[in-house]
Parts: sequence; structure tokens; C-alpha cells
Amino acid sequence: MTKFSKIILGALIVLLTGCGTVNFALKPNTEFNKNSTITIIVNGNDRIGVQGSLEHLFLERGFEVVSEAVARRELKLESESDSTVLAQGGQSKASVISKNTSNQVLSNVKTVKSAYILRTSYNAYYDVFYWAFTSFNATVVDLSSGKVVGSVNFSGDRSVDSVLEDFANKIASAAK
Repeated sequence: MTKFSKIILGALIVLLTGCGTVNFALKPNTEFNKNSTITIIVNGNDRIGVQGSLEHLFLERGFEVVSEAVARRELKLESESDSTVLAQGGQSKASVISKNTSNQVLSNVKTVKSAYILRTSYNAYYDVFYWAFTSFNATVVDLSSGKVVGSVNFSGDRSVDSVLEDFANKIASAAK
């Protein structure tokens, strides 16, 4: 192999792998493990299939993944005190929208049958041969408390597959 072909090969490797680091943080003393159920949701239009890719990667690593499709919308008429409990993170409820009607509250509640929810957002573009992220962010929320227990961020220029693979490996190694 000539010196010129080695330089070209090195440049191609750098271009294909890109730059940027996936940073993951998990709140200390979090009881996050692979047996806990997790639902993955992508904010906005998921034009490149990040949700399906993450669900696959998490299943591959032994996580209990619950599809977003099992989440359902419910309309409930409750007392104001019940609505306050829901808004503060009670009983695996998310996205509470309330309308006060005298002493009762009309709530639009999205119920997720999961212990955790992983909410992601990203910016990506199509490079010459593959999709690449310029940013990827995610938060892991404990639905019993409503607290954010994990966070990931990436900014740079890397292939979608390599960022998601890196993230799945990091979260799997952090799980008990």
C-alpha cells in the first residue's frame, strides 16, 4: 500500500466516523436496571427512524422495552385534588392538560405502562452515504416521581448509527 493510499484511507475513516462525543449522565442512587420497563419517544417528526433503532438496540441489550403504541389517551373528569396529584407525577401519568370546570377538572391524560420514559430529539442530515447527527439529546424520566434521572447529549458530526450504538452501550453499562 502506497503512502498516498494510506492517507486517502485515513481521511475516509475520519470522514465516515465523524467527530463528537456522546455524553451520558445517570443520577446517583437511581434504581435503573434492565428489568425496569422503558418507553422510547422521539419528539417531532422521526424521519430517519431513531425510535425504532433505539428500541432495537435496547432490546438487543436486554432491556424491557414497552412500545409507545400501548400509550393511550384518556379523558377524565376528576376533582381538583386528584388532578394536582397527577400533575405532580402520580401513578405513571404524563402530559396532563387540565381545564377547570367549577370544582371538577377535565384532564387529557396520556397513560404509559412503563417505569421510565426516554424522550429524544435530534437534528440530522443526509451525508453522501449515510444519515448523520449534528445534535442528539435525550432524557430518562422516572414516571413514578416525574424526576429526570438520566440525560444524554451529543453535538458534532457523526453517523446516526454510531451515535445510537454508543448511547445504547453507555446506558446498558450504567444499568444494574
